[in-house]
Order: sequence, then structure tokens, then C-alpha cells
Amino acid sequence: MAWARAVVVAACLSLAGVAHAQQSATAAADVGAVRELVAGARYDEAVAGATALLLRTDLTAAERNVSLELLATAYIAQRDERRARETLTVLYARDPGHALSDPDASPVVRAAFEAVRASPPAQVAVGLTHTPPGRDDVLVVTIGDGADAIHELRLAYRHPGEPDWARVVMSRRSANAGRSRLPRDAGDGRVVEWFVEGVAPSGRVLASLGSEAEPMRVTLIAQTRRVDVVASPTEPRRGRSRSGGSVLETWWFWTLVGVVVVGGGVAVGVAAAGPSTDPAPTGSLGQRRLQ
Repeated sequence: MAWARAVVVAACLSLAGVAHAQQSATAAADVGAVRELVAGARYDEAVAGATALLLRTDLTAAERNVSLELLATAYIAQRDERRARETLTVLYARDPGHALSDPDASPVVRAAFEAVRASPPAQVAVGLTHTPPGRDDVLVVTIGDGADAIHELRLAYRHPGEPDWARVVMSRRSANAGRSRLPRDAGDGRVVEWFVEGVAPSGRVLASLGSEAEPMRVTLIAQTRRVDVVASPTEPRRGRSRSGGSVLETWWFWTLVGVVVVGGGVAVGVAAAGPSTDPAPTGSLGQRRLQ
């Protein structure tokens, strides 16, 4: 029946909403839960939790690195040296400057981390490309391989000859791209020097476009500015004098009005004094017309 189908659909939608709410739990909260498992010496659960975290695609670079740290710590506690070293190799390839986030880590854990950090593996390959700015002056940088290792895209720019660089963090509308507007404060057609660095959570540079010593250069495209003044079709036009004011405010307008009025009065008087076309009055002597 229709009502039964409606109940089933409502139940399905309700379950879907619950599932969505469960999936929308923040990654930061999940990372915190795994940290609690490690702190409580529940290493098997910590390994399972950290492994599940690393399969997610919504982790920031910092959250992914902390998940690797917790996974390596759990492996060390389980005395699984091979998996611990493999995990640490991945971690320090992503961020050679990573430091333990646990201030109370044991000497064994610290020694294992320091051993890999002292002889870091090759950095993860990160690909950066860019789209030159057009008339909107917006520079777009796209991250290819290794995008999940990039914490920030940092843009530095200046006009040639200036001693200092202005530095900004590019806006990240997605994990794979950053954008920022270059300055036009010196006018159209000016050259701007710039470079971009993709950095790990520790601040270590993983990839760059240009550098401070050899910056990229771009000439901003001159913008054509035009203002079209269009009279509103619903607004009545008003007379304007050459000075910009209303004709009602000018002396010559009222002088002209006075001349017209006086001239009209004279014309009326002359017309009144002219010969009458009315018939002469009729008396006992008969009708006569005056010559």
C-alpha cells in the first residue's frame, strides 16, 4: 500500500541521515580517539584505528602525519620494529621536520623516531604547476603528486628593485589548488616577481615554483576601465544648464519668461481695441452699421 511504502522510504531516509551524521564526525576527533587508545596502552585497537584513519581522504596533511606517528608508536610498543620503521619512513618522507607531538613519549619511542629522522628518506615527490594571472590578476597554483603532504602554499611577491618580499598564504578552495591575487598597486602593465613554496606541517619546503634567488616574473595585463551612464527609463529627464544646474535656476530663463508674458499682455490689449464684429443694436429708426 502507498502508506506502507511511505513508511519504508521515511525509515530509509532516517537511516541514511544517521549514517551521514556518523560519517561527518571530524577527523580531528577521530585522531584524538586513537591518541587516547595509545595513551591507554590499547595498542591493537590503536593500530586498527590509525590504519582506518589513513584510508580516509579528508585528512589534512597534519592529521595524516599525526596518524602515522600514532601508528608507529603503537608498533614500537608491540615491538614490531619492521612495521614501525616502514611507518616512520613514510612519515619522514612526507615531512623531514616532523617532531613528536607527545611530550611524554618514552625514551624507546623517542630513540626510534630520532634514528629515522637523523637519516631521513627521500622526500615525497610533489608536483606544482601554475596558471599565469589574466585580467583578474589571480595566480592559480595546482598541486599534482603528493598533494596530501602539503600543509600550505606560501606566495611571496614584490616589484623588481624592492628590497623586501610580501608573503601570504594562498587560499585553498580544494586540496589540489591554491589561488591568490597579485598586487596592482603600482599601476597596470607593471612587472611582478613571485615564487611559491609548498610546505609540510613542520614548515619544511617540499616543492617550489621559482625561488627568492630566481623568482618567476609576470607582467600584469593593463585593464580597460569604462563607465557607461544610462538614463533610467522610469526617471523623467530634467533640463540642465551648461553649468550642471537646472534651467529653473538661471537668470536668462526667467528673463525670457517675463518677455513672453509682457508681449502676450500687449497683444491681448491690441486685440481688444480692434473693430467689433458684433451687430449694431436695433432701435426705432431701424438697423444701421457704423462706418
